Amino acid sequence: MKAHIKEKDADCCERKGDRKIIRIIVLVFIAVVLILFIFSFVLLRFSLSNHLSKNKIVSLVIKNEELLKAVLEEIAKSQIDIEYISSTQKSRIYNLEYRNLEGLYIMRGDSVYEIISNDIFDNAMKIEGLLSISIRENYVNFYCGGSGFGSASSYYGFYYSENDRIMEDIELTQKGAGWEKREVDGDNWYYIEKIIDNFYYYEEHY
Repeated sequence: MKAHIKEKDADCCERKGDRKIIRIIVLVFIAVVLILFIFSFVLLRFSLSNHLSKNKIVSLVIKNEELLKAVLEEIAKSQIDIEYISSTQKSRIYNLEYRNLEGLYIMRGDSVYEIISNDIFDNAMKIEGLLSISIRENYVNFYCGGSGFGSASSYYGFYYSENDRIMEDIELTQKGAGWEKREVDGDNWYYIEKIIDNFYYYEEHY
């Protein structure tokens, strides 16, 4: 009888031990999942945040003013309808037709990409933090990166205005040293601030 009781006690202890091991395994699994989730989240935020600060953008413009003006002169005298300038080291070409292109390139107004040889454009794209140049009707946009993903994105850079005006296609109100616009029924907002004559810092948040 005593032997039977001892056997039952041993069996009970064994089952308790098994449950404890299972509980530990479950807790370790949950902990690992949480750690991986947190690590992935931090890594994702870091990888999606790639832009210069306002102070660095201002410094970039002041330091490279002559080169930037040379870029603008080169665009103005070009016989090609240039819409976009960058390099494959800084901005990938997602159009599969042109995926084999490497180096300094432009996109023409007809959405055709081509590799070019131009010392002024090449030197501009060597400026740290400057990723691309877009030519618009009333201004030239110098893009310096962004952060976020999808509908929660921010963009930073500066633009050149030949008539030395803030963007005319956006209704802005005075805000400190610059101008801003905030959507009444949304979370989109824009901020613009003059750096030097004709050059303006901007940030856009969506």
